[in-house]
Amino acid sequence: MKNSVEEYFCKEELDCRDFSILKYIFSSETSLYKLEKITKIPIATLWRIVNRLERLGYVYHSSRGKYELTLKGLFYLLFSEGLENEKIMLSISERIDKDVEKTRSIVRCLITTALENKTCILDYINELRPLLRLAVVKALEGKLLHRHFVEFITEKLGDEIPFVELEGCKLITITTNRGNEILIGKCKKQGYVSHIHCPHYYILNTRQSNNILTSTEKLSNKEGIVSS
Repeated sequence: MKNSVEEYFCKEELDCRDFSILKYIFSSETSLYKLEKITKIPIATLWRIVNRLERLGYVYHSSRGKYELTLKGLFYLLFSEGLENEKIMLSISERIDKDVEKTRSIVRCLITTALENKTCILDYINELRPLLRLAVVKALEGKLLHRHFVEFITEKLGDEIPFVELEGCKLITITTNRGNEILIGKCKKQGYVSHIHCPHYYILNTRQSNNILTSTEKLSNKEGIVSS
């Protein structure tokens, strides 16, 4: 019995047969004809089901002629089977980071970001940038981000938000009521950090030409996502 994805603010759009086919494809990337033999579903009906799953973004037809799960499909299985499912997490790590424990941290942070903003992670998981922008906005609001998530954000959004790079550092600085801090980024002495005191704030701040507040407000509304 699979768990409901509705607790993640996601609409349940797959039935038990759809779910079974996702599991078959996950267990063995396969062709439509092999799926027919396994499921005993008539080929015409099976084609319509798989075509629908592909249209919804759960599977894709690879260049090898086999059906494979997208990241969205893997997350759907993870939600349905439980977040501790090691086999599914291992497959997700092949798409996110080869380090499974690091991937586990990133996945939990992505889920938390979606839940905090009452948005379905499945709607954006095949293109992660919108969720990462929301995470930056949450950091601006004072949220402390996990170092693995900070590294992931820095890598994925490095070309669109105003990181400052100087002598091995790549970060965003900000002034809070606690003083001068690294909002998120990589510090050459402390690694990937969030809301950590930055002794080089004044040097870095002069190189940060964009206004961080304005930039991140724009990020929160990009691609139709609004932070709650």
